[in-house]
Amino acid sequence: MPMRRLHSSLVQFFALSFAMGNLLRLFLTSGKAFELIGYARHHCIDVAADAIYTLRTAMLEHKEVSGPWLLANYDEFFALYNPLLQCQDYVVGRQALALLAGMLMDRKFQRVMLTYVSNEQNLKIVMNLMLADSHAFQVEAFHLFKIFVVNPQKPLRIQQILVKNKDRLVALLQTLHARSNDANFSADQQKVIGRLLDMQPPQTFPRCKPLGETPSSVSGQIPAHCQ
Repeated sequence: MPMRRLHSSLVQFFALSFAMGNLLRLFLTSGKAFELIGYARHHCIDVAADAIYTLRTAMLEHKEVSGPWLLANYDEFFALYNPLLQCQDYVVGRQALALLAGMLMDRKFQRVMLTYVSNEQNLKIVMNLMLADSHAFQVEAFHLFKIFVVNPQKPLRIQQILVKNKDRLVALLQTLHARSNDANFSADQQKVIGRLLDMQPPQTFPRCKPLGETPSSVSGQIPAHCQ
């Protein structure tokens, strides 16, 4: 059987199987989801498209199953998945980006989202994706970027990166706004721009020395914030 026909049959099988959460749980725990990510970069475009479609179905059909699985397998999953976002194949990259946005903006994946947006490498990937030549790609990337910005518990490095680049980011977002007729997008974009403009360099303090540690180079005066 040709590869293309075989893959179409598998897609139909998995789509029917995922209608039942228990079968999906078996599929995920078997590690087959990781294989799908590999197939998403297959040289045959039909195989790659089917792999992304099947992965999307697996992750979004029964979120009460896929959400906890993704959290438990976060490191392994995103070590394989993030390269898809940077793939030179436009179709694969955009579909991967859309699937990621669909997961991170869903409440069932909240803990996954908080972990993802706390990672500075993920932020850098998303910022680079907003520089893509395709406007549609930029808009998809924006939906991820806004989660980093509106997160009320941004880690220090995330704050530093956003503040350092905020002028360029605001300029880019204003360009996107000028080219978009989506009212919801425009509202989100204005909110993100406002948050960026309001951001100030985070305060950092020298690390306090452990009690009893008195190197000769220390004057003996305790910084006010440590008292």
